[in-house]
Amino acid sequence: MLSSLYNRLNAAFLRINGSTDDETETTSSAKKFKPDLSDVKTLFGGEKSAKGKRLVSGEAPVLHHAKAAAVVDVRRNHTHTHTHTPSLQDIILHVDQLLKLSRKSIQTTKDIQPYEDMEYIERVGQSQTKPELVGALPPNALDWRPQKLDVTKLGSYYASLSKDRLTGLVVLTTLGGYAMGSAPLDITTLLSCSLGTGLVSAAANTINQIFEVPYDSQMDRTKNRILVRGLVTPVHAVCFATLCGTSGICMLYFGANGLAASLGAVNILLYTCIYTPMKRFTILNTWVGSVVGAIPPLIGWTSCTGSVDTGAWVMAGILYAWQFPHFNSLSWNLRPDYSRAGYRMMSVTNPGLCRRVALRYSVAMIGLCTLAPVIDVTTWTFAADSLPLNIYLTFLAWRFYKDSDSKSSRKLFMFTLIHLPAIMMLMIISKKHYGNKQTEETATSISNSEKNPTVKS
Repeated sequence: MLSSLYNRLNAAFLRINGSTDDETETTSSAKKFKPDLSDVKTLFGGEKSAKGKRLVSGEAPVLHHAKAAAVVDVRRNHTHTHTHTPSLQDIILHVDQLLKLSRKSIQTTKDIQPYEDMEYIERVGQSQTKPELVGALPPNALDWRPQKLDVTKLGSYYASLSKDRLTGLVVLTTLGGYAMGSAPLDITTLLSCSLGTGLVSAAANTINQIFEVPYDSQMDRTKNRILVRGLVTPVHAVCFATLCGTSGICMLYFGANGLAASLGAVNILLYTCIYTPMKRFTILNTWVGSVVGAIPPLIGWTSCTGSVDTGAWVMAGILYAWQFPHFNSLSWNLRPDYSRAGYRMMSVTNPGLCRRVALRYSVAMIGLCTLAPVIDVTTWTFAADSLPLNIYLTFLAWRFYKDSDSKSSRKLFMFTLIHLPAIMMLMIISKKHYGNKQTEETATSISNSEKNPTVKS
């Protein structure tokens, strides 16, 4: 039985080698040295563990080769008697020869599968790949290349420079101011007023982006703007802003009146030359920005009537107060961006004041909407209809003041986007129709003159 095991082990060694010369060398070496067969354990027909293969029992040192399907235990079992006891040097030589043969067989032997639980794996023939950094730019990503303007996307570029959604809100408040004016409706004046105000707003927003390119690139909210990405050159943006500003002011002057054009020019100067630089020095920039947002209703009112009446100041006051809960709630979730770019905002430098100001001006909205019927701009229906909206705005501002978290600030900001158009619509619906009243007075005076005709000499 032992001789059979020994022959099978030699057969495994010969299969590893696979050459006639190595077979002769192995056979002669085996004749020269015969290890103790009681210390040799094979896995042919042996028991298997839960993993499928059991190597050897005991804690003795084990020489195991993955391809040989055999394990050699080099323990010296003193309980058995041997006719020939090999020396330590013979064992080392024999093991060294076995390892040499096994390393050669790794490249050629394919029919013997390795064990699943082997600890040593020699990988041969695998190409060495150069490690790459995760998220690294390609080598030529920062190379200079000429800037090419995609003419097919000019419309989207100009809309981005104009901040089209913000400009749309400005035009909406301008139309509200025109609708609240006491003069009769003139379509030509209305179109000139709305289009001219939109062009003025586009010019101001474009100049603002030109000044803030280094800081916009540091903010997640603005890092994809057109000028930051280099899709449009600064010279191109300056030409666009100049054209929009000039044409907008001319349209207000010739289509409406000089007062409306002056208010448009003042708004450009306030936004670009005062508000934009102040953002980096003082939190008072928020109050200046609120003045900028309150001017469009004045432009609409003066385009209609040619003067700034009491009703125009009430509308401007509503827009002014609305800016604070709107912008303070927006800036609350942008504090990391503003701080990184170096902007001096209330939400960054004085968070408590930011929340208090939002709550104060939300309460002020109730008083301003109640003032409109008092000064005879609207009926009392407007005060009653706007009260639920203003109370809910105040409630959200109070929650923002108490909780001071992202959820409450986001709710307040989203509601302000609904609140302003709703207030403007209710104000227009509840407007007192001065035009009809003037028409009735004119008709009454004519009828009176007909009843008492003058005698011609």
